[in-house]
Amino acid sequence: MKIIIFPRATETAINRTHRRNIWKHNCDEMHPPVEIRRNGAGGGSSRERRLTMKATEELIQEHQNIELMLEILKTVSTRLRDGDAVPPEHLEGILEFLTVFVDKCHHGKEEKYLFRALEAAGVDHITGHIGVLIYEHEQGRINVARIKKALAGTLGVPDMVEVQAAAADYVELMVQHITTENTDVFPMAEKILDSDASAKLCENFEKLERERIGAGKHEEFHALLETLQDVYLK
Repeated sequence: MKIIIFPRATETAINRTHRRNIWKHNCDEMHPPVEIRRNGAGGGSSRERRLTMKATEELIQEHQNIELMLEILKTVSTRLRDGDAVPPEHLEGILEFLTVFVDKCHHGKEEKYLFRALEAAGVDHITGHIGVLIYEHEQGRINVARIKKALAGTLGVPDMVEVQAAAADYVELMVQHITTENTDVFPMAEKILDSDASAKLCENFEKLERERIGAGKHEEFHALLETLQDVYLK
């Protein structure tokens, strides 16, 4: 019998909606709406991409890659639960992506640079979502740790039900998290951070990539996504 996991309507989601309404009211009071330009996932080196985009556009492109990996993760976790074989190197690649690309790199850019720039520009830590987003980053780390622990299992026997439960929690969290950033936080950043501030963020993003994941690793993750997409989403 297949197990169907339904999304949960939680108090956290309700509170998030309330905070979003407050945020939108504050945005409308401070600035007129602007349109975010989306350039697609794209290829090329990190430096080449940054020559033609704003800091928020870079993060949006990374969101597109993260969303693709979330779809892959859902398929893989279901296969594992159903007893289907998944190559160990695919599992290792997925976990490395979630740990390094998502957390160390993408979330690192936000926590170390973007959120601080927003707060320096006057965005409130609470009503501006920043405190909640940082909390959700930590919850994401907890869910990834759950996946790793469940795969290790007890006495070497993986707990596939827990793998899928932890994966489902992670996916649900990240989908909501990305929506909040794309629809609320990044438009605010576009409005209050000028071109010089955005350029400085891009420089800092490149520096963080070099320090935390190393040269060329970003492109390796793109190649991993293409490989896994061909296997699990086609």
